Amino acid sequence: MQVKGITLWMLGGFTELDGRSPSPHADALVAVAGPATSIGLGAVSALLAWWAGGSGLLGAGLSWLASISILLGVFNLLPGAPLDGGRLLRALLWWRYQDRARAGRVAARVGRVLGFVLIALGFLEVVAGSFLGLWLAFVGWFIVAAATAEGQLDQVEGLTGLQVGDVMEPAPTVLAEWWTVEQVLAQASPDEQPVARAFPLVDFAGQAAGALTVRDLERVPVGRRAETRLRDIVRSRRGQPLLTRREALLTKIAGQLRQRGGIAIVVDDDNRPIGVLTSDDLARVARSSERDGRKSASLSI
Repeated sequence: MQVKGITLWMLGGFTELDGRSPSPHADALVAVAGPATSIGLGAVSALLAWWAGGSGLLGAGLSWLASISILLGVFNLLPGAPLDGGRLLRALLWWRYQDRARAGRVAARVGRVLGFVLIALGFLEVVAGSFLGLWLAFVGWFIVAAATAEGQLDQVEGLTGLQVGDVMEPAPTVLAEWWTVEQVLAQASPDEQPVARAFPLVDFAGQAAGALTVRDLERVPVGRRAETRLRDIVRSRRGQPLLTRREALLTKIAGQLRQRGGIAIVVDDDNRPIGVLTSDDLARVARSSERDGRKSASLSI
Protein backbone atom coordinates (compact mmCIF):
# COMPACT_ATOMS: atom_id res chain seq x y z
CA MET A 1 0.00 0.00 0.00
CA GLN A 2 1.43 3.34 -1.08
CA VAL A 3 1.35 6.44 1.15
CA LYS A 4 0.04 9.45 -0.79
CA GLY A 5 0.62 11.96 2.00
CA ILE A 6 0.84 12.68 5.73
CA THR A 7 -1.03 15.64 7.20
CA LEU A 8 -0.07 17.04 10.61
CA TRP A 9 -2.30 19.38 12.57
CA MET A 10 -3.18 20.47 16.10
CA LEU A 11 -4.57 17.11 17.31
CA GLY A 12 -1.94 14.95 15.63
CA GLY A 13 -2.34 13.95 12.00
CA PHE A 14 -3.49 11.32 9.54
CA THR A 15 -2.02 9.30 6.70
CA GLU A 16 -3.62 9.20 3.26
CA LEU A 17 -3.16 5.76 1.71
CA ASP A 18 -3.53 4.88 -1.95
CA GLY A 19 -6.43 2.46 -1.74
CA ARG A 20 -7.89 0.37 1.06
CA SER A 21 -6.40 -2.50 2.98
CA PRO A 22 -6.71 -5.72 0.98
CA SER A 23 -7.35 -7.91 4.03
CA PRO A 24 -8.06 -7.78 7.79
CA HIS A 25 -4.47 -8.78 8.46
CA ALA A 26 -3.13 -5.84 6.42
CA ASP A 27 -5.63 -3.50 8.08
CA ALA A 28 -4.39 -4.58 11.52
CA LEU A 29 -0.74 -4.10 10.55
CA VAL A 30 -1.41 -0.58 9.28
CA ALA A 31 -3.37 0.26 12.44
CA VAL A 32 -0.76 -1.02 14.87
CA ALA A 33 2.12 0.79 13.17
CA GLY A 34 1.26 4.16 14.72
CA PRO A 35 0.88 3.16 18.38
CA ALA A 36 3.87 0.80 18.09
CA THR A 37 6.02 3.66 16.82
CA SER A 38 4.86 5.99 19.62
CA ILE A 39 5.41 3.42 22.36
CA GLY A 40 8.76 2.39 20.86
CA LEU A 41 9.87 6.02 20.72
CA GLY A 42 8.77 6.42 24.33
CA ALA A 43 10.75 3.36 25.42
CA VAL A 44 13.92 4.56 23.67
CA SER A 45 13.47 8.04 25.16
CA ALA A 46 13.05 6.54 28.63
CA LEU A 47 16.29 4.56 28.24
CA LEU A 48 18.14 7.67 27.07
CA ALA A 49 16.68 9.68 29.97
CA TRP A 50 17.92 7.00 32.39
CA TRP A 51 21.34 7.10 30.69
CA ALA A 52 21.40 10.91 31.01
CA GLY A 53 20.66 10.59 34.69
CA GLY A 54 17.22 12.18 34.55
CA SER A 55 18.58 15.55 35.64
CA GLY A 56 19.30 18.67 33.70
CA LEU A 57 17.73 19.93 30.50
CA LEU A 58 18.57 16.85 28.41
CA GLY A 59 17.21 14.37 30.95
CA ALA A 60 14.05 16.40 31.56
CA GLY A 61 13.40 16.72 27.84
CA LEU A 62 13.88 13.00 27.22
CA SER A 63 11.65 12.11 30.20
CA TRP A 64 8.91 14.39 28.89
CA LEU A 65 9.23 12.88 25.39
CA ALA A 66 9.04 9.36 26.84
CA SER A 67 5.89 10.03 28.87
CA ILE A 68 4.10 11.91 26.08
CA SER A 69 4.95 9.26 23.45
CA ILE A 70 3.76 6.38 25.60
CA LEU A 71 0.60 8.26 26.58
CA LEU A 72 -0.11 9.02 22.92
CA GLY A 73 0.44 5.40 21.92
CA VAL A 74 -1.88 4.07 24.62
CA PHE A 75 -4.54 6.68 23.87
CA ASN A 76 -4.52 5.76 20.19
CA LEU A 77 -5.19 2.14 21.13
CA LEU A 78 -8.61 3.02 22.54
CA PRO A 79 -11.16 0.93 20.58
CA GLY A 80 -13.03 3.47 18.53
CA ALA A 81 -12.69 5.07 15.09
CA PRO A 82 -10.85 7.19 14.02
CA LEU A 83 -8.19 6.12 16.54
CA ASP A 84 -5.80 3.30 15.65
CA GLY A 85 -7.53 1.15 18.26
CA GLY A 86 -10.70 1.58 16.23
CA ARG A 87 -8.82 0.37 13.17
CA LEU A 88 -7.73 -2.72 15.11
CA LEU A 89 -11.32 -3.29 16.19
CA ARG A 90 -12.45 -2.95 12.58
CA ALA A 91 -9.80 -5.45 11.44
CA LEU A 92 -10.92 -7.95 14.11
CA LEU A 93 -14.59 -7.58 13.19
CA TRP A 94 -13.72 -7.72 9.49
CA TRP A 95 -11.97 -11.05 10.09
CA ARG A 96 -14.91 -12.26 12.22
CA TYR A 97 -17.76 -11.24 9.89
CA GLN A 98 -15.90 -11.17 6.54
CA ASP A 99 -17.64 -7.85 5.89
CA ARG A 100 -15.47 -4.73 5.93
CA ALA A 101 -18.36 -2.27 5.65
CA ARG A 102 -20.18 -3.82 8.60
CA ALA A 103 -17.00 -3.86 10.68
CA GLY A 104 -16.38 -0.20 9.83
CA ARG A 105 -19.87 0.82 10.91
CA VAL A 106 -19.50 -0.95 14.26
CA ALA A 107 -16.09 0.67 14.85
CA ALA A 108 -17.60 4.07 13.99
CA ARG A 109 -20.42 3.57 16.50
CA VAL A 110 -17.92 2.61 19.19
CA GLY A 111 -15.90 5.71 18.30
CA ARG A 112 -18.96 7.92 18.75
CA VAL A 113 -19.62 6.41 22.18
CA LEU A 114 -15.96 6.95 23.14
CA GLY A 115 -16.14 10.56 21.97
CA PHE A 116 -19.27 11.29 24.02
CA VAL A 117 -17.63 9.70 27.08
CA LEU A 118 -14.62 12.00 26.68
CA ILE A 119 -16.90 15.02 26.29
CA ALA A 120 -18.73 14.07 29.48
CA LEU A 121 -15.46 13.57 31.38
CA GLY A 122 -14.20 16.90 30.10
CA PHE A 123 -17.26 18.76 31.36
CA LEU A 124 -16.98 17.00 34.71
CA GLU A 125 -13.41 18.26 34.98
CA VAL A 126 -14.57 21.78 34.18
CA VAL A 127 -17.24 21.55 36.89
CA ALA A 128 -14.56 20.33 39.28
CA GLY A 129 -12.53 23.46 38.52
CA SER A 130 -10.04 22.20 35.94
CA PHE A 131 -10.22 24.06 32.65
CA LEU A 132 -8.08 21.35 31.06
CA GLY A 133 -11.39 19.52 30.76
CA LEU A 134 -12.25 21.83 27.85
CA TRP A 135 -9.37 20.32 25.89
CA LEU A 136 -10.58 16.79 26.69
CA ALA A 137 -14.11 17.73 25.61
CA PHE A 138 -12.74 19.20 22.38
CA VAL A 139 -10.85 15.97 21.65
CA GLY A 140 -14.07 14.04 22.32
CA TRP A 141 -15.99 16.29 19.94
CA PHE A 142 -13.38 15.71 17.24
CA ILE A 143 -13.63 11.93 17.72
CA VAL A 144 -17.44 12.04 17.47
CA ALA A 145 -17.28 14.08 14.24
CA ALA A 146 -14.58 11.92 12.67
CA ALA A 147 -16.32 8.67 13.67
CA THR A 148 -19.59 9.93 12.18
CA ALA A 149 -17.84 10.77 8.91
CA GLU A 150 -16.16 7.36 8.78
CA GLY A 151 -19.47 5.64 9.47
CA GLN A 152 -21.02 7.46 6.54
CA LEU A 153 -18.17 6.41 4.26
CA ASP A 154 -18.52 2.78 5.30
CA GLN A 155 -22.26 3.03 4.78
CA VAL A 156 -21.62 4.03 1.17
CA GLU A 157 -19.82 0.72 0.58
CA GLY A 158 -23.17 -1.04 0.88
CA LEU A 159 -24.37 0.94 -2.16
CA THR A 160 -21.72 -0.42 -4.52
CA GLY A 161 -23.14 -1.24 -7.95
CA LEU A 162 -26.46 0.55 -7.41
CA GLN A 163 -27.59 3.43 -9.59
CA VAL A 164 -29.70 6.46 -8.70
CA GLY A 165 -32.60 5.03 -10.71
CA ASP A 166 -32.64 1.94 -8.47
CA VAL A 167 -33.39 4.00 -5.35
CA MET A 168 -35.01 7.28 -6.37
CA GLU A 169 -38.68 8.09 -5.94
CA PRO A 170 -39.97 8.24 -9.53
CA ALA A 171 -42.55 10.78 -10.74
CA PRO A 172 -42.42 12.95 -7.60
CA THR A 173 -44.82 15.77 -6.86
CA VAL A 174 -43.38 18.82 -8.66
CA LEU A 175 -43.95 22.37 -7.42
CA ALA A 176 -43.75 25.58 -9.42
CA GLU A 177 -41.09 27.89 -8.01
CA TRP A 178 -43.38 30.95 -8.27
CA TRP A 179 -46.02 29.47 -5.97
CA THR A 180 -46.26 30.94 -2.48
CA VAL A 181 -45.73 28.96 0.69
CA GLU A 182 -49.37 29.56 1.65
CA GLN A 183 -50.61 28.06 -1.63
CA VAL A 184 -48.57 24.89 -1.19
CA LEU A 185 -49.39 24.32 2.48
CA ALA A 186 -53.09 24.85 1.77
CA GLN A 187 -53.00 21.87 -0.59
CA ALA A 188 -50.57 19.68 1.39
CA SER A 189 -51.93 16.86 3.50
CA PRO A 190 -49.71 15.74 6.42
CA ASP A 191 -51.31 12.29 6.22
CA GLU A 192 -50.23 11.84 2.61
CA GLN A 193 -46.77 13.38 2.57
CA PRO A 194 -44.09 12.86 5.26
CA VAL A 195 -42.47 16.11 6.35
CA ALA A 196 -39.01 14.92 5.25
CA ARG A 197 -40.04 14.08 1.67
CA ALA A 198 -38.47 16.35 -0.94
CA PHE A 199 -40.36 18.09 -3.74
CA PRO A 200 -38.52 19.32 -6.87
CA LEU A 201 -39.18 22.87 -8.05
CA VAL A 202 -39.45 23.87 -11.70
CA ASP A 203 -39.22 27.22 -13.45
CA PHE A 204 -41.47 28.54 -16.24
CA ALA A 205 -39.64 26.33 -18.76
CA GLY A 206 -40.29 23.23 -16.70
CA GLN A 207 -36.63 22.76 -15.78
CA ALA A 208 -35.37 21.83 -12.32
CA ALA A 209 -34.82 24.90 -10.13
CA GLY A 210 -34.33 23.43 -6.65
CA ALA A 211 -36.01 21.28 -4.04
CA LEU A 212 -37.85 21.80 -0.74
CA THR A 213 -39.54 19.77 1.96
CA VAL A 214 -42.75 20.43 3.87
CA ARG A 215 -40.58 21.16 6.92
CA ASP A 216 -38.82 23.92 4.96
CA LEU A 217 -42.17 25.49 4.21
CA GLU A 218 -43.44 25.25 7.77
CA ARG A 219 -40.37 27.10 9.03
CA VAL A 220 -41.54 30.25 7.24
CA PRO A 221 -43.36 32.52 9.74
CA VAL A 222 -47.13 32.43 9.32
CA GLY A 223 -47.31 36.15 8.64
CA ARG A 224 -44.91 35.87 5.68
CA ARG A 225 -46.25 32.75 3.97
CA ALA A 226 -48.61 34.62 1.65
CA GLU A 227 -45.77 36.75 0.23
CA THR A 228 -42.89 34.24 0.29
CA ARG A 229 -42.45 32.30 -2.92
CA LEU A 230 -40.73 28.95 -3.10
CA ARG A 231 -37.84 30.35 -5.15
CA ASP A 232 -37.18 32.88 -2.35
CA ILE A 233 -36.45 30.02 0.05
CA VAL A 234 -34.14 28.30 -2.42
CA ARG A 235 -32.23 31.48 -3.22
CA SER A 236 -31.65 32.21 0.45
CA ARG A 237 -29.59 29.03 0.71
CA ARG A 238 -25.94 28.66 -0.16
CA GLY A 239 -24.96 26.51 -3.11
CA GLN A 240 -26.98 25.06 -5.93
CA PRO A 241 -29.18 21.94 -5.72
CA LEU A 242 -27.61 18.64 -6.69
CA LEU A 243 -28.78 17.52 -10.13
CA THR A 244 -28.04 13.98 -11.22
CA ARG A 245 -29.02 11.37 -13.80
CA ARG A 246 -30.74 8.08 -13.09
CA GLU A 247 -27.73 6.11 -14.39
CA ALA A 248 -25.29 7.77 -11.94
CA LEU A 249 -23.72 5.47 -9.34
CA LEU A 250 -24.85 6.04 -5.75
CA THR A 251 -21.28 5.73 -4.49
CA LYS A 252 -20.30 8.66 -6.70
CA ILE A 253 -22.95 11.10 -5.50
CA ALA A 254 -23.25 10.11 -1.82
CA GLY A 255 -20.66 12.64 -0.67
CA GLN A 256 -22.12 15.44 -2.81
CA LEU A 257 -25.60 14.60 -1.52
CA ARG A 258 -24.58 15.27 2.08
CA GLN A 259 -22.92 18.56 1.10
CA ARG A 260 -26.02 19.77 -0.78
CA GLY A 261 -28.50 19.38 2.06
CA GLY A 262 -29.31 15.70 1.60
CA ILE A 263 -31.53 16.17 -1.48
CA ALA A 264 -30.83 15.37 -5.14
CA ILE A 265 -33.07 16.00 -8.13
CA VAL A 266 -32.95 13.35 -10.84
CA VAL A 267 -33.34 14.97 -14.26
CA ASP A 268 -33.62 13.84 -17.88
CA ASP A 269 -31.70 15.13 -20.90
CA ASP A 270 -33.85 18.28 -20.94
CA ASN A 271 -33.13 19.02 -17.27
CA ARG A 272 -36.69 18.16 -16.27
CA PRO A 273 -37.28 16.40 -12.92
CA ILE A 274 -38.11 12.70 -13.20
CA GLY A 275 -37.28 11.66 -9.65
CA VAL A 276 -35.98 12.71 -6.26
CA LEU A 277 -33.41 11.16 -3.93
CA THR A 278 -32.62 11.92 -0.28
CA SER A 279 -30.01 10.89 2.28
CA ASP A 280 -32.74 8.93 4.04
CA ASP A 281 -33.16 6.84 0.88
CA LEU A 282 -29.44 6.02 0.86
CA ALA A 283 -29.50 5.10 4.56
CA ARG A 284 -32.52 2.85 4.00
CA VAL A 285 -30.84 1.01 1.12
CA ALA A 286 -27.60 0.64 3.08
CA ARG A 287 -29.46 -0.85 6.05
CA SER A 288 -31.30 -3.21 3.73
CA SER A 289 -28.00 -4.26 2.16
CA GLU A 290 -26.53 -4.88 5.60
CA ARG A 291 -29.51 -7.03 6.63
CA ASP A 292 -29.26 -9.02 3.41
CA GLY A 293 -25.56 -9.55 4.04
CA ARG A 294 -26.22 -10.83 7.54
CA LYS A 295 -28.93 -13.15 6.26
CA SER A 296 -26.62 -14.54 3.57
CA ALA A 297 -23.88 -15.08 6.14
CA SER A 298 -26.28 -16.92 8.43
CA LEU A 299 -27.45 -19.17 5.59
CA SER A 300 -23.89 -19.97 4.56
CA ILE A 301 -22.98 -20.91 8.13
